[in-house]
Amino acid sequence: MGDGFGAVKLMRGVKGNVIDTTKACSKCGIEKPRDAFYINKALKSGLTSWCVACQKNWTIEHPEFAKAWRKKNYAKNKEKRKEEARQYRLNYPDKVKATNRNKRFKNLYGISLVDYNAMFVEQSGLCGICGKPEARLNKKGIPYFLSVDHDHTTGTVRKLLCYGCNSVLGYIKEDPLIAEAIVQYLKTWGRK
Repeated sequence: MGDGFGAVKLMRGVKGNVIDTTKACSKCGIEKPRDAFYINKALKSGLTSWCVACQKNWTIEHPEFAKAWRKKNYAKNKEKRKEEARQYRLNYPDKVKATNRNKRFKNLYGISLVDYNAMFVEQSGLCGICGKPEARLNKKGIPYFLSVDHDHTTGTVRKLLCYGCNSVLGYIKEDPLIAEAIVQYLKTWGRK
């Protein structure tokens, strides 16, 4: 083989046959490395005939067919998929938590976990009202995340707040007149 220039490295396929390190996609016709294809042990090459990019594009262009196929495939392999998902959750709990938190932020507030983290850094990890870090701790003694404060009418995200300040806003229904009345009350009857 010499210095390796121009030599094609051969590998063993699923069935034990010798195969090239590249494969041509039957959709786009481009020769690509083997890792540009999904694994399909039912085929002789051990890989899908379309590359990942072509399969993703087709899925985007034909969402109804892709959804029907996923539904059919899930029903056919339901118990296997459930077990795979359970194992994934056990093996990668931090990834699962981050993914779930990201979905929650997207659904509730229209921001990503990256946006949340940028706000957190911008606020130095402190509440946007009282300027203190989150005081509530979970069972492991780790502080909870700051709450995402948003306008309930427009949905506009404002700042990150600690549980206490966020709760106060909720209790007074975000009414500035009530907030002013509370300030006056505390000036009259509060600590001196």
